[in-house]
This record gives sequence, C-alpha cells and structure tokens, in this order.
Amino acid sequence: MKRLIGILGLLFVTGVMADILPPRACTCPAGQIFVPTRRVCAVTPTRQCPRIFSPVCGCNGKTYANSCVAANAGVTQWTQGRCGGR
Repeated sequence: MKRLIGILGLLFVTGVMADILPPRACTCPAGQIFVPTRRVCAVTPTRQCPRIFSPVCGCNGKTYANSCVAANAGVTQWTQGRCGGR
C-alpha cells in the first residue's frame, strides 16, 4: 500500500501532487480529477472509463454516464441514478 505524505496542505499520491479534499467540497479545482480510492483531487491524466451506462447524479446537479466519468470531471460526490429522477 502506498503512503500519502502531507506537506503544506498538499498530498503526494504516487508521485503526483494532490489537494486535500475539504469536507464538503463538491468538485475538484479546475484541471484536477477526483481519486475516489484516496478521497483526494489530483493533477493526473484522465483515466480510461468503462463504456458502461450506469448513470450517477453528481453533487453539482449534472448526470454522468457512470461514477468513473463523474470522477474524471472532478465531481467528488454522487448518488446512483440520473439527476431529477429522469
């Protein structure tokens, strides 16, 4: 298991600089993706997402094809299903 090292409010996840996620943050800062396994926002290349349609509603009120796509968009919290029940 890899360690997280905190320095001046930043985390380094496997050699990539990442921001510590504020408790109620809905989205990551621009240019960062959400890393669910670490609960941090990180400047990393966008990861490949499976082409599986399992919609989730992001805390920003937008519907995403699946949780991977939401995380790549920087969304930190979501619920299963489309936004607005549609």
